[in-house]
Amino acid sequence: MVNVSLRDRNNPDPSSYGTGRRSGTVLRALIWSIALGLALGAAAIFWMTRSRPAPAVEAVEVHPVIGDTRLAVSSDLIRFPAARQDGPIDRLDLLFAWPELSAADEMAAATLRAAGEIDPLIFVTVSAQTGGLDSTERLDMVYSRVFSDNAWAGPAGLVGVALSAEAGYAGEELFFEPEGESPFVVRCLASNDAAIAETCMREVNAGSGLLVLYRFDKSLLPEWRALEAAIRARIESLVAAP
Repeated sequence: MVNVSLRDRNNPDPSSYGTGRRSGTVLRALIWSIALGLALGAAAIFWMTRSRPAPAVEAVEVHPVIGDTRLAVSSDLIRFPAARQDGPIDRLDLLFAWPELSAADEMAAATLRAAGEIDPLIFVTVSAQTGGLDSTERLDMVYSRVFSDNAWAGPAGLVGVALSAEAGYAGEELFFEPEGESPFVVRCLASNDAAIAETCMREVNAGSGLLVLYRFDKSLLPEWRALEAAIRARIESLVAAP
C-alpha cells in the first residue's frame, strides 16, 4: 500500500500519486510473481510425486500345499494377498492374463472391458480332487440329460446347446467337442445384458491330485484348444518337485 499523507489525500498531486501507484503496482506484481512461482513449483512437485507409479511389490516364490501336493507359485499370480504364504490350504485362487498366462492387472482388464475390448483375465481355482466329476465326465452323465432342443454349430468345431431352464440351467449354454474320448466341455452364461459379463467355466482333473476350475471371457471361446493346453501346462509347471 502507498503511504500518502492526509494533506496529499485532500490535495493530491497527480504526478506524485501516479508515480507512487506505479511503484506499488510494480511491487505487487513482483510479490505475485514470486508467489505464483512458488505455487507452481509446489504443484509440480505434488503432481510428479502423485503421478509417479507406486513401486511394484516384489514377487516371491511361495509354497502352498493342497492335499498331498506341494506347489511353487510366484506370489504375484495369487489373486488374494492373504493366500500368498506357505503351508496347507483348501484352495488356491490364481489370476492370469491371456495369452501369456502372466500376472494380471484386474483394473486394467476392467478398463478394457468398459471399452468393449476382450477381457484377458483367466480366473483359476485349484483344489484337491475329491472324486467328483469334471466337466468332460459330466457331458454324458449329467449335461446330456438336460439338453434343450436348441443346438447350433459353435466356434472352432464345437457344438453349442442351450441347457434346460426347467432343470435349473436357465440362461446357460454348453459347448462341447462332438468327438474324442475325452472331449472338451465348457458351460457358458448367455446374457443379452451388457452389464453382465458373458463367461465360460470348465473343471479339469489335472493330475497330481488337483482339480482345476478355470473361468474366462466367452469371447475367448474360439481359442479353446490353445486355452486348454496352456492352462494344463501352467498348472503342471506349478507342482513342486518332491
